Amino acid sequence: MKIRRFSIFLPAIVFCTTSFAFECAVSLPEAHNLASSDLKPYKGFTWVGSPRLAAQVPENGHWIGMGPEYQFRDKWWWWREGYNAHDEGKPALEITATMLDGEAPPVHIPHATNAMSAHNPPRWHRILTLMEFPTPGCWEVTATYYENELKFVFQVGG
Repeated sequence: MKIRRFSIFLPAIVFCTTSFAFECAVSLPEAHNLASSDLKPYKGFTWVGSPRLAAQVPENGHWIGMGPEYQFRDKWWWWREGYNAHDEGKPALEITATMLDGEAPPVHIPHATNAMSAHNPPRWHRILTLMEFPTPGCWEVTATYYENELKFVFQVGG
């Protein structure tokens, strides 16, 4: 009895799995009227948004955080003009994130904390959250602060 090989199917399977790969279209909003002198981003980061709500995000749109072993966890800095950490101990910032290129539970951050500089001057006030993404991939993030919304897409992980 002779065994026949059907090697013709292997290239077709490889073609099917690679042809439909999802490419993350990173979409970061521009910085509009963010002229505050205290908004100095960390190296490799930039501020996006407006005086009503702004976020410090990676310049290249790739969120790495502490890496996959820690669910890409990292601090996330937010700002709005006139925000005072003394007046709003638990800022009304809410963040949701949905994976666009696979299956993962949505991320929901229902509240944030306040932060301020210990140096005087300059004195600054920020909103701070801890962010974790359960898996690498393409994520759409929506942040709301009272009636203000900031939305963008970035790649989590490598």
